[in-house]
Amino acid sequence: MAFQLHGISLRKTLVHIRLLDRNLIMEKGFLDKVEDNAAV
Repeated sequence: MAFQLHGISLRKTLVHIRLLDRNLIMEKGFLDKVEDNAAV
């Protein structure tokens, strides 16, 4: 039972990390666009 709960929380943590990674990538892409516009 405890192992099952741990597995669920682990899965939630992995999904959360994946969402954070996606947000970071989107922010980086946005910043890259801003820098490109500033360079023009």
